[in-house]
Amino acid sequence: MGTVVPLPRLVDAHCHLGDVAFDLDRAAVLERARQAAVQHVVVIGTTLSDSERSAALAGAGAGLSATAGTRPGRGRRRRPLA
Repeated sequence: MGTVVPLPRLVDAHCHLGDVAFDLDRAAVLERARQAAVQHVVVIGTTLSDSERSAALAGAGAGLSATAGTRPGRGRRRRPLA
């Protein structure tokens, strides 16, 4: 018998599982990630509603965390100070 090499512990550091596009198969996507040795998933929020969904998702499952933010360039442009 050969040496057993454990699978690496992986983190998906940027996914959009809070998006409504995953509503029907989110659980299956997470299960496939777990089977592929992904032990933690960071769910990204880029708008207020997206961030709220991401936070709710992270609060409901082990191995999930969320970020909240916005993309550069989104929102109102401001005039220079000078």
